[in-house]
Amino acid sequence: MLELNKNYIAEIIHFLKRSFTHGDSNLVAQLYLARHYFLFGNKSGAYEIFERLKSTPMHPDARKETKGIVRDTNGSKVQYKGTITILHDNYTYINCVELGSKIFAHFSKFEKFLWDKIKVGDMVFFNLGFTMTGPQAVDIKLTQRN
Repeated sequence: MLELNKNYIAEIIHFLKRSFTHGDSNLVAQLYLARHYFLFGNKSGAYEIFERLKSTPMHPDARKETKGIVRDTNGSKVQYKGTITILHDNYTYINCVELGSKIFAHFSKFEKFLWDKIKVGDMVFFNLGFTMTGPQAVDIKLTQRN
């Protein structure tokens, strides 16, 4: 999917922008525009939309639901690699050089029994999805200890 989209970036942006107006309830279209911006180089545009979505009233489950898992042209989930940068009680951030960003990761998105074992500096593999609050790592697995 990423390779295919690179050929049609401007066209996809055009149609995503036409699918909603600011202030309407088509939040999923706004999420997908932010996703597209994030993946194809307009991170400031993506975060501007995510900030607007964060302040939009919605059910908490809708806000946290992961959508738009990044897939390749064969439909397989794209795997990213990153480093745990900081640990909090129930979340962390993963620094991913390939994405040029620190990605939010909730403890519930880690491989079973892994959360209590990770530490700052650990390398992990993850897939990338998006919530109404921004990009989020999912299906997180430990690669090796540093």
